[in-house]
Amino acid sequence: MLNNVCKMIVKHYVLKEKIKLEDIDMYEYCFEVLLSTVINLILLLVIGFGTGNYIGTITFGVAFMLLRGAYGGYHAKTHVGCSLVLLVTFASLIVTIEFVDKMVLSYLGIVFLVLSLLIFIIIGPVDNENKRMSGEEKRRKRLLGLVMISILISVYIPLVWFSLTLTYGYCIAFTMAAVALSLIIGKVKDKIKAKQCRKLKVKKYEM
Repeated sequence: MLNNVCKMIVKHYVLKEKIKLEDIDMYEYCFEVLLSTVINLILLLVIGFGTGNYIGTITFGVAFMLLRGAYGGYHAKTHVGCSLVLLVTFASLIVTIEFVDKMVLSYLGIVFLVLSLLIFIIIGPVDNENKRMSGEEKRRKRLLGLVMISILISVYIPLVWFSLTLTYGYCIAFTMAAVALSLIIGKVKDKIKAKQCRKLKVKKYEM
């Protein structure tokens, strides 16, 4: 459905001669990403503000966008799937904040932070089959990612020192862990896909 909406928007601008015919695919992809991001943000705000987690919602949203923009990761096959994954992740964050003791959250935050840092350094960034990155792009993304991580950690450290702001620090660590897990899933999925492609090529060659 989202794809059809984007096609209609692009078609409108093509008819107005604002977009060239050879750029249709690029603009359709850009509009899909933009609309999908806006929809996901609206859903997060509705759930977050509905549960009273205003600052936590904003913290999660900002950290998630910064890290995903730099490191990429797993992408579901449909935009509905992406939205569901995001909402389940965010719901998990809200549940832990509401029902887990703050002292436990502080230790969990440290574990999440350390593990996610290792994953980011070892396997990040991760592209996907719809948008492959060149070696130079990966180097730029890796540098950007390190900058984003440095910013998030510099915000995380003072937050966890105080009981009133500890949960916001935990939001940052949880989000980093969620994106790091996304990198692992994306990497595994990509390797499985590549292995399947190699098998198909071998079969075609044998035939």
